[in-house]
Amino acid sequence: MLQAIKLHDSTDVEWAAWNARQISSYQPRHVPPERREQYAAATTLRQFYLDCSEGRWEPVGRKKGRSRGTEAKERQALNRWEKYTRPDDWPANRPWPGPSLAMIESVSVEFFGDLFDRMIAGGLASDTVKSTRSHLNVLINHAFKVRAILKAPQSRSIGNSTAKTRIYTPDEVEKIFNVFEAVNHSLAVAYWIALHVGPRAVDLFLLKKTSIIQDSRGRRLIDFESRKTHKLQAIPISDATWKQIQSLPQTDSPYLFPGMSSAEAEEPEKSYAARIRNSLTKQLLHSVGIKDVDKPWQVARATCNERYESHRPGVGHFITGHGKQGVNARSYREPTEAVHEAVRTLPPYTNMERQLRLF
Repeated sequence: MLQAIKLHDSTDVEWAAWNARQISSYQPRHVPPERREQYAAATTLRQFYLDCSEGRWEPVGRKKGRSRGTEAKERQALNRWEKYTRPDDWPANRPWPGPSLAMIESVSVEFFGDLFDRMIAGGLASDTVKSTRSHLNVLINHAFKVRAILKAPQSRSIGNSTAKTRIYTPDEVEKIFNVFEAVNHSLAVAYWIALHVGPRAVDLFLLKKTSIIQDSRGRRLIDFESRKTHKLQAIPISDATWKQIQSLPQTDSPYLFPGMSSAEAEEPEKSYAARIRNSLTKQLLHSVGIKDVDKPWQVARATCNERYESHRPGVGHFITGHGKQGVNARSYREPTEAVHEAVRTLPPYTNMERQLRLF
């Protein structure tokens, strides 16, 4: 991840010259307060974001607070902002700080349109670009709110992606499970849970033995708090899934999959243990001819969602924590009878009508 870039001083000639050219092109409005003008001319969006965190300005989202997941998304948006605004002729041996606040407040809608088009052309999915746009808008609008800039530029919305969601086909599911089982039984069990319970990888590989609970009727659920959304989720599991969990090797670790992640890491999925696990996962997928999947566990989660949506619309969204529509649950820890029934009666994976649109 790119680190925050502090300018050595406000006389960085090349950077100042680039911003000056952009500002003159867009005919910026007059900025009367000298102090604000100097700050805006010599400060990047990232530095403004850091200044807000350090108390120079009102913190972003002060009233609602900021989850770690949101902060990570904001840093990611800033990384993309710097990557895709970097001029082609900028010296390769020098870091690019990004446009100044003064330049940002002067640009047109077309500037952001071109920027987002470059992101999509660079390989980012439209949903990813939508998320990036949203987080950038939050930061820029905050700069306007605290008067670090006097005008908040507008940006056009991003169209919906026409790309098909990648899920595993029934044949692929069988091949992957078999090769996992042959090499690493715990990995095969994790894959089964991903396909039937749908947690994100960061939550899946940090499940504890105590995550398996029972409700008042003795029905088993996997109970956890999403590290991304902080939602408390309780997902019913079938007898087949419980049988898979019982087959895991007995260890003294409190975790179901010890050694496959790191609970102590700030970002567990970037830990050494997770990188080793993901490297093995991709190697095994390649061994059965699946070479177009960059995020295997995310695709397994999408497959889980599609299976349940084919079986009982609304249940997939509940299980993956994306919505409670169609099941009338009051919270993600209170699955309704419709959810329990859907889990209990989920049929073997076949090419059902909904999936056929995706293959």
